[in-house]
Amino acid sequence: MSSDSEIDVVGVEEEQNPTTSSRVKKAYSIEKKIEVIEFAKKIQIMQLLDVLESAVLLLLTGEHKKGSYASLSKRINKRLPGGGRSLRFMESDEQLANWVRERRKEKVRVTRRMIQQQAIKMFPLVTKENIINSFKYCGLTNKTNGAEDDEIHCFKINGPVSEGRAQLRQARLDNELAKIFEEIDLEEDVENGNESDNSIEM
Repeated sequence: MSSDSEIDVVGVEEEQNPTTSSRVKKAYSIEKKIEVIEFAKKIQIMQLLDVLESAVLLLLTGEHKKGSYASLSKRINKRLPGGGRSLRFMESDEQLANWVRERRKEKVRVTRRMIQQQAIKMFPLVTKENIINSFKYCGLTNKTNGAEDDEIHCFKINGPVSEGRAQLRQARLDNELAKIFEEIDLEEDVENGNESDNSIEM
């Protein structure tokens, strides 16, 4: 077993005669460094966007631009072809968009309410059937032949209410009872000479 003094002596001797440990540094070529930087960028993009490596490679190489997107100008490139909702009435939408552009050229502020009113003015040719079908989910019937005119479909947020008719009947009954009680109160006031509509005279 060695004592503490021997350990100290060995430590002092090592400090006086330091060994020169040569650490060899590898020299990387510029191509290798560029490859490492590109790989780091690719990994960072994959992690940020949470996409696969193949998608990142397509983006970096620019192969996705070889299709129809390359011919698009910057102004049109705000929305890619096929993106967004498809318009039901292309002509009417284009007419309304032209109206908005004209108003803005005249330096007139165009609000959403103004656009709605202009749409009503511009398109009075919408048929009654189209209007009825557009309100399919508002609770009214969507049959145009009058087959369901006596029915009202009740809806809640997550779907149809199974006892919608019973709720509707109860609401009508409550309304009728309220009217009856109001009539009775008015008749009693007239009989007693206490009409609430007359002003109080002193």
